[in-house]
Amino acid sequence: MQPVVQYLQAHQPDALETLKSLLRIPSVSAISAHKPDVRRAAEFVREQLASANLTTELVETAGHPIVYAEWLKAEKPNAPTVLIYG
Repeated sequence: MQPVVQYLQAHQPDALETLKSLLRIPSVSAISAHKPDVRRAAEFVREQLASANLTTELVETAGHPIVYAEWLKAEKPNAPTVLIYG
């Protein structure tokens, strides 16, 4: 079995609990009463990405904050880029 698969299997329960924690935040951006929850969800995501050793930033916008994260230490030139939008 590949090391990546072993890691994912071994850490699946923790990853699932982290996801559940995020999903418990009622971050409905279309409902103004949830504006603080949207910020809390953004901060949660930023903290998770920072804990994975990515450089992170919470970017203020005219609406809700966005999370920007990057890791620019790929050893291969032209390594793929991943964009997550949600």
